Amino acid sequence: MLQERTRGSPHQRWYISRDFLLLWSGQTVSLFGSELSATAFMLLAIAQLHAGPRQLALLTGAGILPALIGGSLAGILADRIPRRAILIVTDLARAALLGSIALLAAGGALRFTALLAILVLTKLLSIIFDVAQGAIIPDLVRNDLLLAGNARMAASSASAEIGGQALSGLLYQWVGAATLCVIDAATFLISCASLLTIRQVGTPHEEQGIGGEAVGAGWRGLTSGWITIWNGPWLRTLALAESMDALKNGIFATLYLLYALHDLHIPLALIGPLIAIGGMASLGGTVLATRTTTTMGPRRSVLLMHGLILAGGVCTIAAVGGDGLRWSNVILLGIGQASDCGWSAQTILTATIIQEQTPAALRGRVLAVFRLLSLALLPVGAALTAILSNWLSTRALLVVSVLIECISWFVLWYGAPRSAGTVASP
Repeated sequence: MLQERTRGSPHQRWYISRDFLLLWSGQTVSLFGSELSATAFMLLAIAQLHAGPRQLALLTGAGILPALIGGSLAGILADRIPRRAILIVTDLARAALLGSIALLAAGGALRFTALLAILVLTKLLSIIFDVAQGAIIPDLVRNDLLLAGNARMAASSASAEIGGQALSGLLYQWVGAATLCVIDAATFLISCASLLTIRQVGTPHEEQGIGGEAVGAGWRGLTSGWITIWNGPWLRTLALAESMDALKNGIFATLYLLYALHDLHIPLALIGPLIAIGGMASLGGTVLATRTTTTMGPRRSVLLMHGLILAGGVCTIAAVGGDGLRWSNVILLGIGQASDCGWSAQTILTATIIQEQTPAALRGRVLAVFRLLSLALLPVGAALTAILSNWLSTRALLVVSVLIECISWFVLWYGAPRSAGTVASP
């Protein structure tokens, strides 16, 4: 029961478990490194390989193919192979791939095709790692501390996003883009070393679905994640809501900077601080998730977080364009960025509910489906934006994205189980 998972002494909530602390510490270091290499790929393409707009577009969209191919593969692997072994192998493989970039660059043999192939393989391995990590966390964490564990992981992700992006520009000036890849490779090795000391290996469980029925192998094994989601009230509702959120994010992320710079005339110097507000709010959301669930229960907490996200979108589109800068628009955009606390809290709550509601033998495949939905529908939203922009203004398209978020809230309100204070078993 999710609400009970927020209890425990302060020491327990901090310590959680030895194995989890090892996973969390290694992953925290690795996340910072990944933020550095994400910048390095683009800088290498532009500065060293002289990539044009089409090539940069290929790099930007390089995550689509791994999401489509790697989702099902990641889920099956996480449910059939010891999960710690998957984490170790994917860390070592990513370290080798990133190290190869530095070797190719040093020898003058780096080509755009090689850079693109390495990026695609790295993203594929990252998807496999993320699914296996989400599946193994309940094996490392006591039931009543699962929400606290997910909040800890989310806090590391938010901190890495804030600090890593800030450091990447400075380090690039000092050591160059290829060295940033070497640093990321080293962080993967540190993560691997911490994983090797974890005692719990995440052994696959007997294949039983919701209600105890056998899952089966072959084609049914491939589709069992989808079937499990459809059969679970919480899982089905969250999958529908997450799909609409990804579609909305594809529209919103595509247009946000254009809207702020061109429609609202926000100076470029203020864009960075506005985005920083979102990063700090995301960090605060890791605390908000546990506090609200303790006092309100999971259903009300999920609705509250989506309500915050919706309110942030409304504030963003409420800004009024004009001939010059209006500080009221800066304030409205700042409030919109502050609603990112709802995003991070919602991510934590969703992950915990999925882990709780999914049978252990199917955890990898169910998490892979959610990962696939979120990654695959983002570019769909971006493509929809490109099509509709022929008829709708930037503000009108942002209104469409807010309406999609509103529908998502009503899906949660209607479909989320109404049991008070707990997540009822399906």
